[in-house]
Amino acid sequence: MTKEELRDYGMKGGPAKNLANFAKDCKKKKMRSFSSYKTKKELSEMLKKYGIVSGDITRIPQFIPRK
Repeated sequence: MTKEELRDYGMKGGPAKNLANFAKDCKKKKMRSFSSYKTKKELSEMLKKYGIVSGDITRIPQFIPRK
């Protein structure tokens, strides 16, 4: 979705630009939810990248939105 499309829906310029940029970033990063990993080994390897090696998913930091 582009800034122009969002403005056509009545969104003001600043928020439309921020949302359009966020959408572009998400598309580039190709984020996956934890539930999309098919095997325990695949999930463990991904968690290891983030410093979670004990298997304790409660150690995963929570998302903190930016203002």
